[in-house]
Amino acid sequence: MFNIQGNKVAWIYNWWQLPEGPGQGPVGTPFWEYVPMLHSDRPDHTNTWFQNVEKCAGVNPAGAIHVLSFNEPDQCGNGGSCMRDYVQAANAHKTWVQPLVDKYGSRLYVGTPAVTNGVQAPDGGPMGLPWLREFMKHCDGCKFDYVVIHWYDSSRNVEYFKKQLQDAWNEFQKPIWITEFGATGRVDEQLGFLHEVLLWMDA
Repeated sequence: MFNIQGNKVAWIYNWWQLPEGPGQGPVGTPFWEYVPMLHSDRPDHTNTWFQNVEKCAGVNPAGAIHVLSFNEPDQCGNGGSCMRDYVQAANAHKTWVQPLVDKYGSRLYVGTPAVTNGVQAPDGGPMGLPWLREFMKHCDGCKFDYVVIHWYDSSRNVEYFKKQLQDAWNEFQKPIWITEFGATGRVDEQLGFLHEVLLWMDA
């Protein structure tokens, strides 16, 4: 539906390393870049990581390559990769993502792990931007070109959404990718939320 010339949708991803699957197209599409994600450091993800990134990179040998690191490592459940130990997560990133920098050089653009908009976990440990702050401290020598965040809350909390983005910018001073966000509420409230925040982000 969106894979047409002139469309504003330029890239796609799906928590996995390739777009293959029911209803999904091949790696190479005319107007989309597929962005592979290393969802977690589980062997069933890491075992295929390097070869699948190479497949994606091979579609346009001269073009840029973007990759996404771990999905919600700061939480367990709801799609989170449950990598709450940020030291372990930093070491895993160094093992599986950082080597791509040596291979692809300036063509490669690397995203941080995608964190939730949480602050503190039930065990008292950090979540969200505080978790990412600790991760970045321990991922010394890692290359990051953009910060990846998620946000879920009420559609009435537009200012909270804006603050989360502003806080991410103030903290890390890097472009921000919001790869997941959702607002609860009635349909008219959700539409109002989207209308305001999408225009605000575009501006």
